[in-house]
Amino acid sequence: MKTPQPIVDLAAGAMVSAEALVRRIHPTLGRIAPSEFIPIAEESELIIAVGQWVQKEACQAMAKWRHEDANRAPATVSVNISRAELAIGERLLHQVRDTLGTSSLGVLRDYPFDAIKIDRSFVQDLCTSDDVMALTHATIDLIENLGMGSVAEGVEDSSQAGILQSMGCRYAQGHLFSHPVGADELLGALHSRASRSAAPMVLAAAEREAS
Repeated sequence: MKTPQPIVDLAAGAMVSAEALVRRIHPTLGRIAPSEFIPIAEESELIIAVGQWVQKEACQAMAKWRHEDANRAPATVSVNISRAELAIGERLLHQVRDTLGTSSLGVLRDYPFDAIKIDRSFVQDLCTSDDVMALTHATIDLIENLGMGSVAEGVEDSSQAGILQSMGCRYAQGHLFSHPVGADELLGALHSRASRSAAPMVLAAAEREAS
């Protein structure tokens, strides 16, 4: 059983974060204190699986809170990490990263979204990290398989755009195409000198989508 506990700003009296806590209720013994079952889990290395589950649940809960009420949702959620988890070193980093790439997407099927944005933090490392490339590709596949459109933000060069297009990403935005412009400049933005070379690729993708 996962139980979030609010973290409150004492001066403002408002919730600013939450901590994901684990509580176990035994069918016959009732509620079991963490001080009793956590040490056992650590000794058996079961704590690693428990930690992974808590991370996933916390991410999914955060996504739901933000969807239900973005103004009242906590800005962050904290998850305790045991010494056993720290001992696995780089595996823990990969585990956390994979949880953040997949967990929030796991609730998408519950909501009628038309498109999902791929964060610029993924796009900026596309050309330098095989891990990021693999994760981005998997994310695009998931979005498309759910019947939604994928939108990559922060695209700054043609190599990033080419990789995204080869992965099946439908849409993109970023300085490669146009900087933010005023409302009266929007209709001519793609014909600016900064984005002239990228515009044909965008128009071609739009034509394929329309056909």
